[in-house]
Amino acid sequence: MGIGGEIKIADGEVTVAMTPAVHSSSVYNPDAGPNEPPRAYGGDAAGFVIMVKDGPTFYDTGDTAYFKDMETIGEQYSIDVGLINIGGHYGMEPRMAARAASAVHAKLAIPHHFGTEGTAMTSTDFAAELKKYKIPFYEMKAGDTITFRGHQMVRR
Repeated sequence: MGIGGEIKIADGEVTVAMTPAVHSSSVYNPDAGPNEPPRAYGGDAAGFVIMVKDGPTFYDTGDTAYFKDMETIGEQYSIDVGLINIGGHYGMEPRMAARAASAVHAKLAIPHHFGTEGTAMTSTDFAAELKKYKIPFYEMKAGDTITFRGHQMVRR
């Protein structure tokens, strides 16, 4: 699968689209010799749109920076839930992450990639920025689930 492509999985019940992303992509090589770099190229950066038949559509930004073509993703797909990278430093700062949620017309924004060393430690700033766009916010904790009936979230 390449960026711009779509595949059907789960007997056609789920369609996955690979979208562009803007960030570096490398993997740590623990077996690197003395004349080899400790990190190796990891392939093209990407995000994913996941469309559940008769259900919600999710957009996972990956660890991207904001980019103007997010608007095209929002035009192409009806995004119910934006899984938005808010960590800063390695991706979007909360202000630009909220702009990304708006650009893709997310009906709900769930933050990810924060709360670890080198990233934003909380989602508070992201939640405040989302209010400017009138986009609902939900922060998932370990073990949380959300349930949908069609495209509508019915339980957190």
